[in-house]
Amino acid sequence: MLDAIELSKVIEAEGAFDATGRPNLAPLRAAEVAMFARKQPFHARRVAGMRAMRARIKAQGRGEMSLADFGRGSGKMLALTRIFNLWFRWEQWWYGRVGSDASTPHIYTNVIEVLHRGEGA
Repeated sequence: MLDAIELSKVIEAEGAFDATGRPNLAPLRAAEVAMFARKQPFHARRVAGMRAMRARIKAQGRGEMSLADFGRGSGKMLALTRIFNLWFRWEQWWYGRVGSDASTPHIYTNVIEVLHRGEGA
């Protein structure tokens, strides 16, 4: 997100484009240096996490991934899944149905468009 904000400031700045509408690459290249400097530690942490996961899977003697491979976060993921399942069942019981259709009071514009086209009805 920080990269997007910085790039928008560079593009909005005076002199970002020449008279023909072509971008001035010098400020973009300067912003690029800072962005790559931030990306390298992030990428290193991501790669280290993937390597650690592969090592755990190999140590267990199997080649497939499961929720257990994600470490301590897997319990949180399971709990979150159960909460959403309970929420779904409660809405199904309370409202008699779950989801959006033509009778839903707060229906999104894209759902209305799909229903008018006759899809998903």
